[in-house]
Amino acid sequence: MSREDLNKKQPPKFIVSPNVGGMGRFKYESKFPGMGDVHPHVAIVAFDGWLLGGDQGEFGGAIVYEQHDRPQSFLANANVEDIFEMPFGFVATTSYSHLVGQKDSIGSLILITRHGNEDPVAEKIHDLPAAASSSWLLENGSLLINTANGSVLLNLDGSLHSIQCASTGQTDA
Repeated sequence: MSREDLNKKQPPKFIVSPNVGGMGRFKYESKFPGMGDVHPHVAIVAFDGWLLGGDQGEFGGAIVYEQHDRPQSFLANANVEDIFEMPFGFVATTSYSHLVGQKDSIGSLILITRHGNEDPVAEKIHDLPAAASSSWLLENGSLLINTANGSVLLNLDGSLHSIQCASTGQTDA
């Protein structure tokens, strides 16, 4: 299956750069004092509503579940890089980089699941080598996550493995 076909199998998703301030269509109340309502930069159809992910840098971020005509459910404090549907639930890639140094760069994978009609729950399933800088689905359905300290692969069974890119021996002229 091509990467394009795989992405078509993902639920509808909106994503914008956190640098533009998020999406006006969605908002949630920040847990950081005095920030008020903030807009997420990723929203994906999940269960019978939307999972919202935001990243306000040092002011924190959130994973929020929004369902039509019901109060929002705050699921986790996390600076969200992106959210993907995997065979075992929805996975949020997270990042926090303090200033420029890698020493304070942390990231994790958060699994969001739901049982029956209960509100979804979020739990950290893996630490990342550093903050997630980019992520995407591969043709086999695995999730590639790039960090400043290396790349990792989240497999379809939920296991996480470090990977290295193979050199082709070619150089750019």
